[in-house]
Amino acid sequence: VGILFQEGIDILPGTVLETVMLGRHPHVQSILKDDPRDIEIARSALRDLNLDGLEERQVDTLSGGERQRVALAMLITQMPQLYLLDEPSNHLDVANQVHLLGHLQRRVSQLSASLLMATHDINLAARFCDNIVLLMKNGEYLSGPNQDILTEKNLSLAYDCPVRSISAEGFTLHYPY
Repeated sequence: VGILFQEGIDILPGTVLETVMLGRHPHVQSILKDDPRDIEIARSALRDLNLDGLEERQVDTLSGGERQRVALAMLITQMPQLYLLDEPSNHLDVANQVHLLGHLQRRVSQLSASLLMATHDINLAARFCDNIVLLMKNGEYLSGPNQDILTEKNLSLAYDCPVRSISAEGFTLHYPY
């Protein structure tokens, strides 16, 4: 199981590469020397999240979005069968949100892994999630396929404000009004 918490990863001092290498801890054969394969797995995760070139930077000098991507690279490097993510797009600009969630979606599919994500972004959930659990104001919930749960009626009830949906270019967008 790999977990991404909403809080930051800057509790330990270290470089970006050292931090991402922590994700390989469950797979380490020797604590005396890093395995070149583990280093390559970590570097590959950094490249995948557009962090190559930052390997030697101290994590505490990074922006919030860069730190979030480092935390995700560490998780990807772990190669879990179950990803538990709390607001994975936190601190990321729109381009990095789409890139990151698309990358995770492909990776989970390739590895036959599972991903459970908590998010407040309805549109990212609509685009990247197959199944939804929508928490309602009264403590109840709705669950099922994305298109069955993310309706104007359900979202309006859940958020206690009117929500409209429009379809464009194969995607459905939801917005409050």
